Amino acid sequence: MSSVIEDLVKRLNTNPTKKYADMEYKKTDAKLVDKYVKYCKSCKRCWEIDVQATRNQKNLQSENVIISHYIDFPSYGKKKEICKQCKERS
Repeated sequence: MSSVIEDLVKRLNTNPTKKYADMEYKKTDAKLVDKYVKYCKSCKRCWEIDVQATRNQKNLQSENVIISHYIDFPSYGKKKEICKQCKERS
């Protein structure tokens, strides 16, 4: 019986500020995704410039930009823009 009460007290004494901080981070993360991920109307996939991979290149030029595509990514609220691969095919 005491272990059930101890478990209940532990659950009630969680740090509410940590939970609030985690919620704020998730809101910020979602805003960044909406800012950088775009939807290509041609290939019907979401895409973004892979900043880390592009940054690691020695000579950064516009043709050397690396793009990441996402197959099953929600497109709701994303900016519609043709990706680099579809532009090159046209």
